[in-house]
Amino acid sequence: MSRIRLALIPLFLLIAAAGVFALRNASASVPEAPEALPTATPTATPAPTATTAPTATPTATVEPTATPTPTQTLISLPVTNGTPVPDLPYEVITAENVHRLREIARYGYPRLLDETPYRLTADGKTIVVGTTAGIEFYDALTQAKNGGFEVEFLRAFDMSPDGRFILTRAGDTLTVWRQDGQKVREFALEAGDAWALNAVALSPDGSLLAVQRPRGQVVEPDRVDVYRVEDGSLVDTVRGMGAQFSPDGKYLATVFDASVRLYPVAELGTGWEKRLPGETLPWCGEDTCGLVFSTDGTLAAVVRAARVDVYQVETRKLVRQVSGWEEARYKVPLVSFTKDNQLVLIVTANPDFGWKFGVTNPYASAILVNISSGEWISEVPAPEGFVYPSEKEILMFSWKPEGEMPYFDNPVFLIDNKDVKIAEGVGNELWTCGVDGCKKETLDTSVSLDENLTQYRIEKHENHWAVISPNGNQIVSFTSPTDEINVLIFNGNVAVVYFQQSLMSVFVKAFRTDGKQTVISGDYARIVCYRYPYLVFEVFFEKAIKVLNLEDWTVQKFNTNWTPVGMDNSKLFFANHDWQNPSVWVWDLSSKEKYSMPVQDWKIGRTGETSASSILLPYSELLFVDSSGFVFVFDLRTRKYLGEFIFSHPAPVEKFVVSDDGRLLMSFAYDGFIRVWAVVPEDAPVR
Repeated sequence: MSRIRLALIPLFLLIAAAGVFALRNASASVPEAPEALPTATPTATPAPTATTAPTATPTATVEPTATPTPTQTLISLPVTNGTPVPDLPYEVITAENVHRLREIARYGYPRLLDETPYRLTADGKTIVVGTTAGIEFYDALTQAKNGGFEVEFLRAFDMSPDGRFILTRAGDTLTVWRQDGQKVREFALEAGDAWALNAVALSPDGSLLAVQRPRGQVVEPDRVDVYRVEDGSLVDTVRGMGAQFSPDGKYLATVFDASVRLYPVAELGTGWEKRLPGETLPWCGEDTCGLVFSTDGTLAAVVRAARVDVYQVETRKLVRQVSGWEEARYKVPLVSFTKDNQLVLIVTANPDFGWKFGVTNPYASAILVNISSGEWISEVPAPEGFVYPSEKEILMFSWKPEGEMPYFDNPVFLIDNKDVKIAEGVGNELWTCGVDGCKKETLDTSVSLDENLTQYRIEKHENHWAVISPNGNQIVSFTSPTDEINVLIFNGNVAVVYFQQSLMSVFVKAFRTDGKQTVISGDYARIVCYRYPYLVFEVFFEKAIKVLNLEDWTVQKFNTNWTPVGMDNSKLFFANHDWQNPSVWVWDLSSKEKYSMPVQDWKIGRTGETSASSILLPYSELLFVDSSGFVFVFDLRTRKYLGEFIFSHPAPVEKFVVSDDGRLLMSFAYDGFIRVWAVVPEDAPVR
């Protein structure tokens, strides 16, 4: 696949049990030294003169040398960058053994978290960074890395003001850690997605954990449960949405009835579920809003898109109101206080970010304001990265991974003989990632890749485009009203996708190997999948999907509100996101049969989507359906739901691929990692 000049296409064209096994080594037996046989005395020969019988010389016994038992080296899984997939006798993935599916390899590089990836300790000395691989610590002055620990599937984190305790939200667990990476306690709790403040919060001394209740529960969702970290017991339940502790440990803040409610921490445990505290701060109703405390907890900033109000917490008195920058609707500035609480730093949102092509920085300006006088001490363009105050100057920190994993749109996977590769042509750049990391090649023209990673040149001429095969032959010529195109090649067939902004429509020009062609169009549409001989096209405004069969050249249209997630062997897979009856539907285009299989619930991840992709495994008829990084597994032979695995939550799995023998499953997600999964024999030398 090739991407050429991506502007609005990404908005509408998203082309679409671990265990520890010990080796059972039988101890080699060492043969004992054989017993010395008794030496027979020879019979004397009669003679006229008696002869003294000779003394028998005993036969010396040679002790055999014991053969040492070889120590077998155990393989630590998953292997990472630079180490190929271990050569083990993996089992074909089936319904009987899928519960033993485990991650055996992980390649790629972490990415920053979406939810507040940077924090600064109250003393201004340490920057704490959250990535999709875990927590990292940096010296705020030298910006040198000075520690960290791994947290797989990390989604968000909170910390005590001094950084001694870290709270992580990863997969389906909440964990409190010490700064050195030692676990204090793990909670098997599901946190709700709070529209105000944070879904989870940790008290400054690390003793209390506040958790937003999930909205899917029958009980009222506007409740926050508070747990004691020491023993995991429930301390109290307070009313409100979201949670945040003040740095001095005096208050737990939630939002309820258009106000910030400040619950006295010292009074938690006295039954707050049916009553409200008298201490409140103003909130901003339906508008997007934020709350930030000063480092000592005496001040609180209520942050709106175009204004920041600073209050004294104890008196709830407004002490400073700051405004005057260009408003970015639905985006609030980042706000932080200096450690002496005399200045406030406001990093304003960029109103063009996410809307205009080429705008990569989500922030516009960094403004340092004196709280007492209201004077703007400085205003500078906000650099990309983390902006933080130090005395009377503004500093910037930008986290960099060890290597770059590009944001693929629709990469091509290859998993053959345990060779793992993922690649995509982006304009005239060819990205290839695998065991040894990622490499980028700059070519003299745009390229597209087929399912075998074969390169096809995409050439633009004066009045047409051409697709050129590796042997130099032109296989397709086409015209397009825009340069914003995607070229897909599969089984020698070509599909050209382009977005025409004047019509707000997506068009697909499909070309068969024999030269036959057709056009499919739709308002606000996307390619769901292309798996020969089918190309599946979702049209949002029509609430329908269109399926092109490249063999008989027919287009079928299905009217449905369900989300198509994939197709294989004439079976079309849908996700029904009805929260009352969540399910996966299978439509067989050949037999015209359709049936559903219920799931427990759909997960919501970093993109707000609940499902992105699927794959049907050969031999076993197992269907894997992504749900924001949780993967549901179904047996199509029995039409039963088998369970779920965490593959990459909260990052959705963008694509799956399975090896031809059905033994290795590969996934790629927006957390920056390629993962390889397999059923490892129970007696394999792994740990």
